[in-house]
Amino acid sequence: LEENGTFNTNVTGDDIPLHLDYLMADSKNALLGKQTIEMSNTDDVLEMHEYFLLQGLSSFNIGLMGWNDGGYSGNLPSSIDFDNKLGSTRNFRNLIEELQKTSEVSLINSYVYAAEEADSISERADIAKGIDRFRLTYECEMCVYTDQSLLYPEATLRLGNKHFEDYADLNVNVVFEMLGNTLFSYYDGGYYTREDSYNIYQEMMSLYDEKAGYLRPNAYAFEYASFYYQTPMFNSQLKYFDDLVPLLQIVLMGEIPMFSDYLNFNSYGQEFLLQLIDFNVYPSFVLTKNPSSLLKDTDIEYIYTSEFDLWKDTVVTEYTFINDALKNVIGESLVSREVPSQGIVKNTYSNGVIIYINYTSTDKVVEGITVGAVNYALGGDIQ
Repeated sequence: LEENGTFNTNVTGDDIPLHLDYLMADSKNALLGKQTIEMSNTDDVLEMHEYFLLQGLSSFNIGLMGWNDGGYSGNLPSSIDFDNKLGSTRNFRNLIEELQKTSEVSLINSYVYAAEEADSISERADIAKGIDRFRLTYECEMCVYTDQSLLYPEATLRLGNKHFEDYADLNVNVVFEMLGNTLFSYYDGGYYTREDSYNIYQEMMSLYDEKAGYLRPNAYAFEYASFYYQTPMFNSQLKYFDDLVPLLQIVLMGEIPMFSDYLNFNSYGQEFLLQLIDFNVYPSFVLTKNPSSLLKDTDIEYIYTSEFDLWKDTVVTEYTFINDALKNVIGESLVSREVPSQGIVKNTYSNGVIIYINYTSTDKVVEGITVGAVNYALGGDIQ
């Protein structure tokens, strides 16, 4: 990948970035039409951000989710049309400018799939047909928005071109859902292969080069990715393995910032935080000002815990735990990863720093350094 010039970014900074997605709005069925559910308005997002600044946090990667008219579900892809229930356009601009003083700021959007309420979408011209000439539409009878359709790659590129200047005007990045990890064959007056869709998507990714983050992108998107979100931390578990080998993370360390799935839903506790340190992956959370119970009967009711007041202390504590280890190896590559004994990992980085990780429930002594139970210790050329 390096020989091919794939990597054009580097991870830098004194502290690792904390990834926070602020969910602003979604919607559910009402007696007549849909009802927008406000979860965090512009003032709320700024208030939450200022709290973390007061706690001494200084490096962020922030995504705004459901910022668009009608909320997150059922309305993507969306033009830069802020929901005025959450704040005026001026309020949004002011919020983005304040966040950008300490953060990379992104708007979350989707250009590969289109939901049924998405604007500027023509069912006849934009919704893709499979090679069997049937619409590539996923139907969910129990969902608020029952139809989700694949767009022709040409439609994806058209919308991306149309919206590019609006993103540039705000000086924000974009988090692309599905772009970078989805290819498909389709029929559009002729038969087109996945390679054809790749070539068109590549134009889109090239347009947003260094201004976009991707969710679990494949290798062909690495050269365009400024951020890697939802980094996989486990194998498929379809077969039995002795251990997990972080091959992807080793390749991308120091080149592209990698972020975890939301730690709101971490069921492994401290061990998973150690795994993030082991794999050099940065923490992520999704937050809302209002209680997540308001999301009941929406299409994202799976976000069952996100309320800021419940999570703010945990966010600071877990970020600090991870940052105190990984801030010492920002931008560095992994020289070796050794497992001296079961449950013990020794990671040596290119700057000489060593991170010892103890997954076991008892204290261990490794090379003369005591590593606490379910904890880590620093060694080598630590400053």
